[in-house]
Amino acid sequence: MMDASFIEKILEIGEPQTITINGQEYSKQKLYPVLRPTVTNEAVVEVTTLQAVVDFFESGDVQLDDVIVTVLEHNHVRITSKLHGVQRNLYLVAQFEEHTYGGYEKNGFQWYQTQDFIIALNTDFAPSSERNELLQLISSVVAEDKLMQEDDGVSQTVTVRKGVAFVGTKKLPNPVTLYPYKTFQEIEPVPVQYLLRANDGPRWVLIEADGGKWKYEAKRRVAEWLKANLPNGVLVLW
Repeated sequence: MMDASFIEKILEIGEPQTITINGQEYSKQKLYPVLRPTVTNEAVVEVTTLQAVVDFFESGDVQLDDVIVTVLEHNHVRITSKLHGVQRNLYLVAQFEEHTYGGYEKNGFQWYQTQDFIIALNTDFAPSSERNELLQLISSVVAEDKLMQEDDGVSQTVTVRKGVAFVGTKKLPNPVTLYPYKTFQEIEPVPVQYLLRANDGPRWVLIEADGGKWKYEAKRRVAEWLKANLPNGVLVLW
């Protein structure tokens, strides 16, 4: 039967031991380095479109059976070699830079004055019936001691009013589904549900309300596009 002292002796033998000779420390056991996979990126190519990824393969500078295409995020793709020992070569990185117009950050959210919000809806989101309805609603808001602005994108009229109200007394739609430009241009914008909130001013904010499901769908669409457009046999992970 093994007692505690016997187990401690085994553990002590297993631990690396050192001795010092003429001021130099030596190990009594042979030590092996713990090697972890690394990625080298000495000659990485940086692009912003998925078509550039296709062009990279068509250049003929890469062996199809030695590369992996990984969709890391909804806006981030990279091409690496397969693992050779503990080293993997990074060949190309494709990243789409998301654009957010104006506004200011408060409590972690981007708030907009009415005019900036109208511009953001037009520049950061794809056209849709939901976006158009929201633009019409936002454009008809009346703010206390402010000018009422109704803007259909062509003409604009203003009227001085008192109190905070909506022309026609309409409620804010919630949640609202919009199609933001958040992934590569080759991919159709993914629908995202938002919570629309208004504050004094008026000021507006859109808060994502789908738990990040749109990111999963966007990654899936990017991976499917790559599989359909890259040469046969290229491994695409997501």
